[in-house]
Amino acid sequence: MPKTDCFLIGHNEFSISRNKRMLLYLYGRESLEYRDRMKYNLSQLQWQGKRYTPVAMFNHIQRENNGTSAKPLSIITESFNLAIGYLGNFLQQSGFSFDFINSFQEEKEALKEKLLRDEIRSIGIVTTYYLSHYPVFDIVSFVRRYHKPVPIIVGGPFVINKVTGTAPDKLSDLFRAGGADYYIKDPSGEDILRDLLGNIKAGTAPDDVRNLYVRSENDYQFTFERNQAYDFNANQIDWDLFAGR
Repeated sequence: MPKTDCFLIGHNEFSISRNKRMLLYLYGRESLEYRDRMKYNLSQLQWQGKRYTPVAMFNHIQRENNGTSAKPLSIITESFNLAIGYLGNFLQQSGFSFDFINSFQEEKEALKEKLLRDEIRSIGIVTTYYLSHYPVFDIVSFVRRYHKPVPIIVGGPFVINKVTGTAPDKLSDLFRAGGADYYIKDPSGEDILRDLLGNIKAGTAPDDVRNLYVRSENDYQFTFERNQAYDFNANQIDWDLFAGR
């Protein structure tokens, strides 16, 4: 069975308790960031001494009223990740195969099975909603646990924001903390992903791929800077590729 050229991974949603631990570690209990996000966060509800997201509260009430047979609601799985749709469609048009999971936490067992069977040539992590490297590191650690050699690629807004907001001498530390092999520095980057996959498939170094940070031992090397305009209308999504998912 041929390998999937790129397995795209959607959003990694942390629980409130895990997100709280992450904020404590990042900023400290007395920081403005921690107080604002935990005490005044309007996306969280307090009930009987516990914090809930609105969806978690809905599921809690559902379970109390209907027992364990109630189907839980999930915003992540109920809404399709459009970045996966766009990238997957582009890769298919470019002659590369792809697969995906929409929600990492809820679908990671399917990913695990494919990793154990060595069915994946590379991993692509979508970062649309990430503000820190922790959700990325969580995914990377999971992938490494079950198939260490598979190349891991990270792109999207998270990379752009961190590159522009981090001192150059600290950037490699940030990328190492994320743990991926490649970071795409581009507002869209689908052509970079395509060209990188070509190199991975051929077993060659991606020296000719623009706007790419490449892991090299304990450091990351940048290939070269070149920006280009995108015609997003040229990549009309074929929704039949995602039917039934």
